[in-house]
Amino acid sequence: MKARIVIHTPEPRGGAALYISALGSALAQRGEDVAVLCPDNFVHAGAIRDSGVRMVFCGNRSTAPACLLRRLLRNARFAASIYLTQLRFLRAGDVIHFQCSLYFPAGLVPFLIAKLQGVRIVYTAHDPLPHKWLLPGRFRSIERKCLEWAYRLSDRIVVHNETGRDLLVREFQLDPARIAVILHGAATLSAGEVTQHQSEVLQLLMFGSIREDKCLDLAIEAVQRINAGGIRVRLIIAGTVANARESCYWDACRRTIARSSGGIEVHEGFVADEDIPVLLARSHALLLPYRNFPSESGVASLALGRGRAIIATDTGGFAELLRAADLGIAIAEPTVSAVELAIRLALQLGPGELSAKGIRGLEFLRSTRSWDQVARQTAMTYRQLGDPGLPASQPQMRMNQ
Repeated sequence: MKARIVIHTPEPRGGAALYISALGSALAQRGEDVAVLCPDNFVHAGAIRDSGVRMVFCGNRSTAPACLLRRLLRNARFAASIYLTQLRFLRAGDVIHFQCSLYFPAGLVPFLIAKLQGVRIVYTAHDPLPHKWLLPGRFRSIERKCLEWAYRLSDRIVVHNETGRDLLVREFQLDPARIAVILHGAATLSAGEVTQHQSEVLQLLMFGSIREDKCLDLAIEAVQRINAGGIRVRLIIAGTVANARESCYWDACRRTIARSSGGIEVHEGFVADEDIPVLLARSHALLLPYRNFPSESGVASLALGRGRAIIATDTGGFAELLRAADLGIAIAEPTVSAVELAIRLALQLGPGELSAKGIRGLEFLRSTRSWDQVARQTAMTYRQLGDPGLPASQPQMRMNQ
């Protein structure tokens, strides 16, 4: 008999929820016995249930603004509900696939519970190292050690690119044989469905959660430099602050915008799934000047899947994408000057060539990152838990030399 697969996420919405909805549905279509353990307010619950996936709810997770004490209390209550639900639902021989975790050290408890229950663990390290550590410097070793234990308790670890695998081996001395590289899945249009934005002004989009490592400040200053003699570029920023720790950073960005706001358009608030196609339809390319980013970008996949080129820092998952196909423009380093140079190159290429890059990106994703392909490789990773002699999952992408 196939093992029961329980995909777990504490995230009720956003890119994480969208990823799990697509993966869970694709696994169910391949005949896997799949359940999703998630918050009561998981936004894709109806759609994923319709695809044949069972839903196991573990309490409501509020993301509304609140004071520190209220946030701590509600997070503690939600964490406790996860622990109890896991204890009630899981049984020996199941596979639990952690897609995201609570902040450590609370996030380590579900891994420990799974081990005590005799449940096999797969952990997708969407971000092999955190974008920003939760605990202050003097306590950071505790948080890092908890993350390391989570990796060591896992029977298999999934990353989205070779950079992520190398980082885990280097930083935590993990056995490479336990790490599977499975590309980030993407939903795509057909080339004939792609519409191109008509505008004499270059329209660049940055959307999703607002974090310091995404370097919005560099993009803002670069666009202000280019537009100093007249608006040639419009930067559209759409999203909400990732968490309270990023509020000061975003406040500084807003002050920079206020000094010269011409050509900069801000839509502050959560970007719902249905709003993403509208934002992308208004844009020529997605701007991604990230710093220290070994992960894979869900927003980049969304953009490429709808035929939009990317202008991205030449690092991590972005570097692998940019080398695999002519689908964007590389930013040499995360500095204002480098971002400005890349945007000026986009201006020189013009909408026609940017459109061609976007179509090449779409075709690349269609051939290498369909959800069926991701589900097949993920299912193979589950099979490896019962037969360690099976080869580790390998990415289908082959890098251009």
